[in-house]
Amino acid sequence: MRATLPFPWILWLALVAFSVAAYPTLPDQIPQQLDAAGRISGTTARSPISWGMLPLLAATLVLLLQGIAYQLPARPHWFNYPAKAQLLALPAAWRAPLIARMQRFLDLVGVELVLVMGAVQGLLWHTARGGDGALALPLILGVSVVSTPVLLLGVSRLNDATEQAHRQWTERGRPPA
Repeated sequence: MRATLPFPWILWLALVAFSVAAYPTLPDQIPQQLDAAGRISGTTARSPISWGMLPLLAATLVLLLQGIAYQLPARPHWFNYPAKAQLLALPAAWRAPLIARMQRFLDLVGVELVLVMGAVQGLLWHTARGGDGALALPLILGVSVVSTPVLLLGVSRLNDATEQAHRQWTERGRPPA
């Protein structure tokens, strides 16, 4: 089992715990969306389904990511990145460590996804209780500014590792098929 596998689920459990604890403190109408200035631009009636939609969406997306990660050893072509052709040219034994990196990367994507959903859920709770929604745009931009370079760095490192493995494989007299 991958060491990173439980991380998205641990964060998701924290999101669920927050959502359950916050539910009784919500008014009858809760924000469904905010505009760029942080003003409520749509509301919905408070219900377990309307309040639980973000945690449900987060769980669905993490399940999808981990399902893809589980299938990667048999379907490496599902992972799209610049060195994909070089990965597919490698024999299965040479692919295995790279696929393990891809799986850890997908776990990291799951972590970031749950963090974003948690930030949005917290912001909706704050705004529903009369808090200032002006934090909306800086919060979402801040999460994006932090998470995007992390994801790009992960893809870049995976790309470099694939190119290095391919180079080593071809230097040993096994040219790509």
